[in-house]
Amino acid sequence: AGVHLAGEPFDRPAGQMARWMVANAMGLLVVTPLLLALSDLREDLADRRPDPGALLSLVILGLVLLAVLSSSATPALFLVAPAVMWAVFKLERVGAAVGGAMVGSATIAATLWGRGPIAAQGAGTEAMLLLHGFLASLMLTSLVAAAALREKRVLREQLESASRAAALAQEEALSQESKARQAAEAAADLKANFLADMTHELR
Repeated sequence: AGVHLAGEPFDRPAGQMARWMVANAMGLLVVTPLLLALSDLREDLADRRPDPGALLSLVILGLVLLAVLSSSATPALFLVAPAVMWAVFKLERVGAAVGGAMVGSATIAATLWGRGPIAAQGAGTEAMLLLHGFLASLMLTSLVAAAALREKRVLREQLESASRAAALAQEEALSQESKARQAAEAAADLKANFLADMTHELR
């Protein structure tokens, strides 16, 4: 993209290399998180069962994409980010990966077919640069948000676990203290009885 902006056309070797690098970068941002999320899908679902709202967020994202890509107005692209972030808040990294894959595949297909706000801005390299910029900003934002949400949830679970362990330890300590007090009271009673008996015998 930098080579193109500097004036190098994409049909020259340097331009082709720039196009290849931009495409690889987008593959890393869109496809890799999806593959990683799918590889850990069982673990993620075991940690956090998706509620009906989670599936609804993906359906809403699909409907928003359909509406946005049916339009040629560029501001309509701003409707995609809130829908993706809703999926991220509901499904964390799975939402970011699946939502990113949905947005990436839909916008790339629409742009290649000459449909949607990105294709309406121009053809060829202009559309490609706008498409890559849109996808890169969306994926980076959603992946960072998903990582922060997951870390927050894990820390909250660890805090709750530590709090439960502290409460159990406190109960155990109180129980031990009660047993020690009862033993001390029994020993004091035994001593008092012994001294009373000895005093009685001495008399």
